[in-house]
This record gives sequence, C-alpha cells and structure tokens, in this order.
Amino acid sequence: MRLNFSLIVTTLALSWLINVESQAKTLKIVTSINPIYQITKFIADDADNYLIAPSNLSEHHYNMRPSDIKSIEQADLIFLISADLETSLAKTIHDYKSFGKKLNAIELIKSSPGLKILDSKFTTSRQDPHIWLNPDNAVIIAGLITDRISAINPERSLHYKKKLQDFSEQVRNNKEEISHKLEKLRNINYLVYYDEYRYFEDYYQLKADTVVLDYHGQLLSINNLKRINTLIKNNQSRCLLSELKEDSGPAKQIAQDNKIQLVVTDILGTKISNPRNGYVEIIKNLSDDFIKCLSTN
Repeated sequence: MRLNFSLIVTTLALSWLINVESQAKTLKIVTSINPIYQITKFIADDADNYLIAPSNLSEHHYNMRPSDIKSIEQADLIFLISADLETSLAKTIHDYKSFGKKLNAIELIKSSPGLKILDSKFTTSRQDPHIWLNPDNAVIIAGLITDRISAINPERSLHYKKKLQDFSEQVRNNKEEISHKLEKLRNINYLVYYDEYRYFEDYYQLKADTVVLDYHGQLLSINNLKRINTLIKNNQSRCLLSELKEDSGPAKQIAQDNKIQLVVTDILGTKISNPRNGYVEIIKNLSDDFIKCLSTN
C-alpha cells in the first residue's frame, strides 16, 4: 500500500504544533494597578492575570489582602510602576526579599529603557509615576512585558509579539485621533485639582494654568483656597479637572464658587467597558474629559 507522503508530513507537523502548544505553560502574572493590568492582559491574553489594587481604590494607600499575598507568592512575574506609587506592594516585595524569598518583580519606571520620565518634586525619587498617560510610554511598557513573558514562555513568543504589534497599532491610531481633536484647544486655560495629568498634558502640549493641591494627602487651607479663587478669575480658567477617586467635596465647592464646570476624570480606568483594549479606552476617555473641559463656553 502506497502512503501519501505529503499527508504524513502534514500530520506530523500538526502533531508537533499541538505538542508544543500543550507544553506552553500558563503564566501567573501580577500587576499593581489597572492601566498596567490592561496592557499586560492584552499582550498575555493566555495568562492568569491578577490585579492587586482595584481601580476604584487609591493605589497610594492600598492595603494588601490575603488573596494578594497568595498571588504574589505564586506569580511568575510581578509588574509595578514605582515604589513611590504602589507603596504597599513595594513594601511587601521588600519584606519577601528580606526573608530570602526571591520574587520576579519588575519596577517599570526603572526597567524600561526609552521611557519619557517627568520630574516631580513631591516624590522621594523625584519622578512622576503616572507614566502610562504618555501613549509612547505605554508602547515601551508593552514591549518590556512582551520580552519578559516571552523569556519565560518562549513557545508563545510569536503570539506575544503579534499582540504587541496589534497593541502598538491601536495606540498609534488612538493618539493621532486625539491629537487632531485637541489641536485647537491647546491655548485654553484650565486648572487641575492634583498635578497628576502631566504626562498626558506634556504629550498633547497642554498645560494647566493652576494646580489646586500639589500632592495626595495635602489639605486645602483657607489661604490656598483664596489664592485659587483669585487665580481662576485672573486667568479666566474655563474648568476644573479632578480625578474620580478623590474627595470631590472641595473640588465641587471651588467649581461652584467660581461658576466653572467640574469635569471628573478616570486615569485608572474604573469605567472601562471595552474588554479588548482597556488601555486605549483609558486614554480615549481622558481625552474626552479634556475636550469636554476645554470646550466649555
């Protein structure tokens, strides 16, 4: 009986591919905050992805849960922005290292060559940790994530690289659309409650004329409130931007007293509805908030 040689080769090739696919391990990846979680989830869509700090809670003062500790212990990779931002996670990682347990933790602000890092006078490292608000930084972070997970799971590296290409293309298309929309709004005065939009503002050539509070935890004094009210009148500020998770009472009071619009933003992605590329939606929603603010008459 004569056998079809081509059929045999094809069958063997398919068997090999199936065998390689079955050998590829399911990675356990822990991420600190939602924007990085969304990037990681897009690239490593076959991994067991775990988010430490829910997006509706402050990453500055988040307290670790037992489930977080368990996930950290079992993780193949841990991604965080900076010890200045995710203080609780950074302390936990440090404690584990002190007891001799090695964790594969990657601090993105230190491990991603090519990132644009803005200075901040209100953190111990003098670096503003909100790096994901620059779209080019997000692509660099996605590249680092791709490299690290490919090194651990090389059988899936081609898949991860294809996902990186898709991510980069979607980010590029989104940022070009945003740039076109914001181009005519760059010279309009506005103020921000906290100075946490600087990467987005720097990228799209925007700049708040007034910052209400310099850092999280700072109290709004009566003298500072008087100063803010004077600046709003002198600068003819059009609106006030404030983050979703922050205490909205003082921000609302400032907006009401000065008859300007308060626009609440969501830089962590609490309101994400697109499961395919949550990061792109975070930036798109933020741009919509800026457009809503700057287009106010």
